[in-house]
Amino acid sequence: KDFKMLRSKNCIINIISDKPPGSNPPPLEQRFKVKYRAEQPATMKQLMEQGLLKARTIARGDRFRQGEHYDATAAPVVHTPSLKIMIVWAVRNNLQLFKFDEVAAFYGNQMDRTGVYVKLAAGYNPVGEDLRPLSAPHLYGELAGAVPGIPQGSRLHYDGINADLQALSFKRSAVEPCLFVHKDGKMAISLHVDDGVLACTSVVEAEQVLGAKGLGKTRRLTWDPLDTTLGIDFDIDYTQERRSVFMSQRPYAINILERAGMSDCRSAVSPAVAGRKYTKKDFAGSDEARKLLAAKGKTKDSYRTVT
Repeated sequence: KDFKMLRSKNCIINIISDKPPGSNPPPLEQRFKVKYRAEQPATMKQLMEQGLLKARTIARGDRFRQGEHYDATAAPVVHTPSLKIMIVWAVRNNLQLFKFDEVAAFYGNQMDRTGVYVKLAAGYNPVGEDLRPLSAPHLYGELAGAVPGIPQGSRLHYDGINADLQALSFKRSAVEPCLFVHKDGKMAISLHVDDGVLACTSVVEAEQVLGAKGLGKTRRLTWDPLDTTLGIDFDIDYTQERRSVFMSQRPYAINILERAGMSDCRSAVSPAVAGRKYTKKDFAGSDEARKLLAAKGKTKDSYRTVT
């Protein structure tokens, strides 16, 4: 399925069997991931049925050379205060909120330069759906469209969707590059790489922006009423008496507590013992003590991820 996408989006052109002259081209490789995060564990069958087992063909971005394969890399993402301001504006104007996500957003965006050759992933067949034998010699090809993993990938995606939004009469904010307001002042969109939030008057209007005649014309989008995005849960309540949107990050907080081994702890203003003074004696100073902690998953890296 992933290889088929590379072919359909014409990501790779000028395929050759001999290695191009010069340094070794960066390789394309297969990566596998389970995209699941929740309070309860899931069975392998459930993950398969929900399509949460992902396989992606990605480029080894660490093998790309600045100046030779790319120049600029950064893509802007919406600031949380900007997203909150947009939500408040939508509530104030009685607008409906929708979330959207672009499927395979980093595939096929037009490259910002020519002549970037890569070593193709084992098994990739440029002309048919049958896999090439894994023992077959490697093929090489030029990137005409972006693939995940290249350093400039997210920026190329942003450049493309920015142009598409402006074609739909959305104007980018002068102070927030990921906030777009429609020329009629009744719609707004925020972007966070391949995720976004749309504020508009109705489902019909959302279809016009995100459907086959809007952004969905050249992109594969999934969209629904806003309930969660970017790890934030939204509880939207519109009645005749009042309108409100409550934002929370309960799943994120639970995940942090589980990783820290504190999911069963009692809540407290501060997890530290009041009045206790920590000294070097509390530090695992010997290699043996550090190995014992590492065996329990208590490493410097695990500590940094929860602080």
